[in-house]
Amino acid sequence: MYFCIVIISIEYMPFQKGKPKTGGRAKGTPNKDNPLKVLLHEHSVDYFSKSIKAEDISPSVFIIDPKADSAMSIAKVIKEEFVEQHKGEMFSQYEVDCISMRASDRAKAEIELLSYHTPKMQAISADMNVKDANKGLTDRLTRLASGEEIAADE
Repeated sequence: MYFCIVIISIEYMPFQKGKPKTGGRAKGTPNKDNPLKVLLHEHSVDYFSKSIKAEDISPSVFIIDPKADSAMSIAKVIKEEFVEQHKGEMFSQYEVDCISMRASDRAKAEIELLSYHTPKMQAISADMNVKDANKGLTDRLTRLASGEEIAADE
């Protein structure tokens, strides 16, 4: 049996300033489109675009207590008042969804959305130890009065 050992010598060549770029993407070449990312973007734009007339909002959006016997008739009355106040206005699906939410759920949704475009604040620690300058001065004066010598930088 024969063994053959091949030794490859790799020389290290440091980067030289001013040397032109070799290989890789050309400058300014955009990334490839990610189909999922494009789909999500389009969905978000549709969801937040004002495309629903006040008159077209379903009365079921205005149901306050789904367990109540007269829930739908009350919702129809609320819708009529809403349409009267907002006649001709357009709403996004997000706004329509917010109408049907409880206030606490709306607040949670808003907070969640804020986290996507508002920078998170970093925790800051502060040293709250305060040296009582007057006490130090009183101690120094007491020590001086008793005849003790004190250095100027104390």
